[in-house]
This record gives sequence, structure tokens and C-alpha cells, in this order.
Amino acid sequence: MVKESGYAVMKFVSGNGRCHKGSDYVKGRLLAEHFRERQQISKNQLFQWLKQVGKLLEQYHKCETNQYYRFVNPYMIVLTEEGELVLIDPHAESNQELIRQMQQEAIRSSFLPAEEPYYKRGSQSLDIYGLGRTMQFMLARSMIAPPLTKFEEYTFQKIIHKCLNYNSRKPYSGISELLKNFPKPSNPIPNLRIILAIAATLIGIFIIFSNATESAADTIVDEPISVTAKEQVDISSITAELYLELGYVYLAQLNLPGESQVYFAQISEQNEVARHYERVAGYLQKQSSGNGGQELEIALSELERLSGADVTIQDYRIWMRAYALLNTSEARGSMIRIGEKALLVTEEREVEQEMIEWLAEAYQEEGEMQQALEKYSCLKQWTVMEKLEPVYLKIVGLYEETGDQQKALSECTEGVEKLIYSQALKIRHIKLLCQYTGEDKQVCEQIIQKYITEQPGIKEEDNFQKLQNEYGIKIEGDQVWIEKDQ
Repeated sequence: MVKESGYAVMKFVSGNGRCHKGSDYVKGRLLAEHFRERQQISKNQLFQWLKQVGKLLEQYHKCETNQYYRFVNPYMIVLTEEGELVLIDPHAESNQELIRQMQQEAIRSSFLPAEEPYYKRGSQSLDIYGLGRTMQFMLARSMIAPPLTKFEEYTFQKIIHKCLNYNSRKPYSGISELLKNFPKPSNPIPNLRIILAIAATLIGIFIIFSNATESAADTIVDEPISVTAKEQVDISSITAELYLELGYVYLAQLNLPGESQVYFAQISEQNEVARHYERVAGYLQKQSSGNGGQELEIALSELERLSGADVTIQDYRIWMRAYALLNTSEARGSMIRIGEKALLVTEEREVEQEMIEWLAEAYQEEGEMQQALEKYSCLKQWTVMEKLEPVYLKIVGLYEETGDQQKALSECTEGVEKLIYSQALKIRHIKLLCQYTGEDKQVCEQIIQKYITEQPGIKEEDNFQKLQNEYGIKIEGDQVWIEKDQ
């Protein structure tokens, strides 16, 4: 059972263009405690809470002229028993122990910019920075149902990026401007499986209708019916088109090659495209190119030839996945050619991101590091926070491969600042600092101390323990030092 505590909080009442602040005492739990473990949460609920945090801050700024909240983080927000979010009153005597805890480094480093290491002066820009970090925290700790759309992910990334870059030329002028950019939760699209079920039902109807008309022709022979060419309906051709379309949907959009094979097989004898796609789906189902992959190569080559100018985005998606199975330089060359073509014609963010992921890996495998870095940099701008860690690790690794140690260090530092809970990036950052001769021991020791204070579990990670042995990193209590010269 979750233990709830009592807190002195602020309540706001707006009316006639004015805002009035009052005090209240509520039972609940800190928002940080609620999100300590990743939470299953509905999209509507999360959007409501995210916006509510912004509105609370906006109301505080309206009520307290030229005063700022300062402590904008999930440790100063209470989730009440009624499911409402409220701000803790920083001036209440009963909250002073909590205010003192705000000076802990783990909290300060997570919700204050590096150039403002302590909760001292208040400003609108620092409140907005804290709001961005709080939104980032809530999104990262949520398992959202239904998931965010690509547009929603991109919009939140833009909002958070602008909050954190408060010294840029065009920062937010206030919380109200931020709230205007806030996305509305989109209604989930109709279940694709339901659509497929309807399509399958239609196929059945066409087949039944076809059988019924044949039966009628056998019984009503004494009343010949005259049908013009325009009025004739080729039931078999309609069924074939539906089977082909269903195969496409299962293979390209749902990524279910086994199911797609069933539909392609129904028409493979009379449809050459379906015949080749049935073969491709078989390899994708096995996740193997078979003996040398020659048959798969032939099928893909024939599909490209048959599609000609009528090639679709769905074709490109299937071909990229299939060529990746071949794992040869020639196949990666085809992936690069197809992927770059797809980027020129697609307007779907999801497809664009998928193509860039394939291209980044293909360029990297082919040793074209600059092109790979360009693609990974695009992914860095679009990928949702909880999936950013491997992207940053790839970028850091590529810069190390190219010998640009300073750029690797810079990207790793940026990744750690964005993904404050990433142990992998923090360990990689420590390694780079230990390797980079431009940084002295003291800087490394301070960073290690900071990271193990924030996340003590780092000390138990195998990669961190390897660094300890390699560089002579010693830890005793709160003391950290490096014995070996870098």
C-alpha cells in the first residue's frame, strides 16, 4: 500500500483577470515518488498532468508579481488523493526540511542548469528550465497507452529543447506561450487489425457472391440475361487485389511476415508480384537469407523491376528489411540507394525515421562515417527520450572511431545532460574523461563523485568496475580518487 503524507500547498483562484493565492493542507505523495518506478498511464491523463504543471506555474507567476517559484521539480509537486497536482508552499514552516533537501546535488544537478548549480535567485527562465526538466522526467518515467504519435513526440521534444535552451535568442516569453504550443492528445486511429478483419470478411462476401451467381446461372437457364461489358464484374480480380493489399499491410505496416505469406500464397500462381513477395516474406519470417541469399536477391531484383515507376513507400520499407538480412556490401549499397530515394518522396515522419535508422547503420557498416553521423544526428532530434540512449552511444562511438575525441566528449556530455538517468552514458563519459589527456584527474574525480552520488547503482555495473581496474579508480565512502596517471 502506498504511504501518503500531508503537505502545506498553494491553491490558486482566478477571476476577472486577477489571480489570488491561498494556502491549504492536503494528503498525497510527491510526484517524484509516484514516478519512482515507470508508471502505466493513459495518454489523456499524462497530457492533463503535464499541462496542469505548466498552468500551476503560470498562476504562481500571475499571483506573485516579479516573484518566481525557484524549486520547479517533481519533488515540489504533490499528487493529491483526488488525483490533482498542487505546488508545495515553499514558505510554510512545515515544508522547510523539504526545502533543505532541494540543495542535494542529485536534485540540483537534475533540475538546474550547470551554470546555476544552487537554488538561490529566482527567474522566469530558470522556472521554465525546471518545467522542461520536469516534463522530461514525467515522459521518461511513463508507459503511455496509447503511445505518443510521432507528431506528439516531436512537439514535446521541441518544447523541452526550448525550455532547456533558455539563453537562446528566442526563449519562451512566458509560461503562457509554452502552453499555446502544447499538443492535444490525438485519438487513436482505428485498429488496423479490425480493418483487416473487415477486408477479410469482404473477401468472403465476394467469394460467396461469386459462388451464388454461378449457382444461379446453372438453375435459371431458360431466361438468358444480357450483360454489357461495362456491367460485368470480375470477382476473381477483385479478390486478388484484396489479397495483395492485405499481404502488403501485414508485411509493411504490421511487420507480420507469416500472416502476409498466407495472402500472397493465395494468388502467387497468377500474380508475379505476389509470388516474389511470398518468397521475401518467408525469409523475413525466418530472419535469415538462407543459403547464400541468392534466391532472396533474385526476388528483390525482380520486385524492383516489376514495380518500375509505380514503386510505393510500402515497397521501400519491405525491401530495406529484406536487404538487411543479406548483410553484404552489395546489399547495403542497395539499402543506401533505396533509403535515400524513399526520403525524397515520403511525407510520413514514422517512415522517414525508419529509413534514417536503416541508412545510418548501412553507412556505418560501409565505413562512410560522415554520412552515418549525419543520419544519427537526425535521429537525435526526432527520437523519443526513452529511446535516445543507443543513438547517443552510436554517435559517441563513431566520433571515437574517426579520432575526434573532443567531439565524442561533447556529444557524450550532451547526452548525459538530456538523459539524466542513463548509467551507460555516464560510464562512457567517465571513460572518455579518463582517456582524454586534456582533462586532469581532479575533473574526472569530481564527475565520478557526482555520478555515483546521483546513481549509486553505477558502482555495481560491470563496465564501471572494468574502468576502476583499468584506471585505478578508488572509492571509499564519499571519497573518490584516481591512482593511475591518465
